[in-house]
Amino acid sequence: MAKERLFRFKRFAVRHRRSAMKVGVDGVLLGTWADVSGAGRILDAGCGCGVIALMCSQRNPQAAVNGIDTDRDSVEEARENAADLPWEADVTFLQCDIAEYEAEPFDLIVSNPPFFSSGISDPDTPRLLARHDGALSPLSLPGHAARLLLPGGRLAMIFPYERLEEVEEVAAKAGLAPIRITTVRGHSSAPVKRVLTEFMKPADNDPVPPSLCHELTLETSPGVPSEEYRRLGHPFYLYF
Repeated sequence: MAKERLFRFKRFAVRHRRSAMKVGVDGVLLGTWADVSGAGRILDAGCGCGVIALMCSQRNPQAAVNGIDTDRDSVEEARENAADLPWEADVTFLQCDIAEYEAEPFDLIVSNPPFFSSGISDPDTPRLLARHDGALSPLSLPGHAARLLLPGGRLAMIFPYERLEEVEEVAAKAGLAPIRITTVRGHSSAPVKRVLTEFMKPADNDPVPPSLCHELTLETSPGVPSEEYRRLGHPFYLYF
């Protein structure tokens, strides 16, 4: 029998042995960075084992949090993880393709979307499928988000920095405006590898706030988190 695989945070732990995508820095970083304040309904698109959804619930326990994923094992594991939370949480998970998903509109959508363009049209393993640019990707997500967000709602996502210009173009076509962009590098001399972005679906006649641009460096030296990264991760990481 396979040993249960747990990733432990300060207030909860998640199984991620069966999920197509395991807990990683990208997802946890998004879960700490996304602005969940005031959001009554949150969607985690491509939820995997549910870690981002559960982080959002910890940070905003009054929110109703939904997670969707096409992978059955991931959704089942996410449900098990939600059932073990030590607080009263309104968190539900559904096996569903975002292109077919219909729901009451959301205040916030969060996603660590697949971004590995594998060069194959039919990935044959759950992990390859989860990382393959298909129905859910950095380029397709803004269009889906525009349909699922309330006016004034926001989309927060993380993806490779080299795709930022493409994503901004498709977001603009979908009617979403960037309001916060944080580039991420591992250390001060490392290249920027990831970008955290927050887009807004403007409400009619409401001005769009100016875009805030920032850079986040994760480590000051190997294994030593920067103060900003430590502040973001402190509510979750055991060693922060």
